[in-house]
Amino acid sequence: ITSISLFTEMLEDGKLTEPDDQAEAFAVIGQEIRRLQRIVNRMIDVARGEARTSPYNLKPGDLNRPVLEAATRFERIITEPGLELAIELAPEKLPVQMDVQALDDVVTNLLSNAWKYKRDDKARIVVRTTRRGRFAGFVVQDDGVGIPRAERRKVFEMYSRAEQYLTHPVAGTGLGLALVRSVVAGHKGRIDVDGAPGGVGSVFTVRLPLDRDAAVALAAEDLGDATPASDAPEAPPHGKVVPS
Repeated sequence: ITSISLFTEMLEDGKLTEPDDQAEAFAVIGQEIRRLQRIVNRMIDVARGEARTSPYNLKPGDLNRPVLEAATRFERIITEPGLELAIELAPEKLPVQMDVQALDDVVTNLLSNAWKYKRDDKARIVVRTTRRGRFAGFVVQDDGVGIPRAERRKVFEMYSRAEQYLTHPVAGTGLGLALVRSVVAGHKGRIDVDGAPGGVGSVFTVRLPLDRDAAVALAAEDLGDATPASDAPEAPPHGKVVPS
């Protein structure tokens, strides 16, 4: 809602006069409206608690994809100064069964919280994908106000907000992290929160089970996309670091 309001006001005030800037603003508004619609639908599903079928369209894919897309879009819609965002992708593909849009929403929500609950006017946020044993996952680490150890479990409950968040001058409903937990659970995964190294900020970790069928599908895609060695350009490494 904040992004939609901000870009709408910029268009109304005539601050975006170049066609390319206007097109980008309309694109952001459209993306955020569609994301808001998905969030409302999921919130209704969670509130009902009676859905007999999964609301997620799970398909084989690389977990790096929704993490990278959500993080790069998030960086684009933050117009205030002070954001330092680093994206660190695992060097290999992370095959999981996933609903790309749902996981995009999870990453966006965690990034939004990291930005809202920053210290002062600056925030350093790191988004990192990982692979450990039979699990793939991603981490969102910030240097913000943090969450006391005693309150970390309840932040995933409906309508619950940690004391640190209540005293911070930011509006919130206590629904975001509950919806995040619901999405992760729908992917047979788990989410945890810990304090950041040095005692400043928070680290949210999402783990999803690696999937053999997804690995086969990704391998088949790679074979289908392969070009003859004599014609193929040198490919960049899959691991990628994108500092803002």
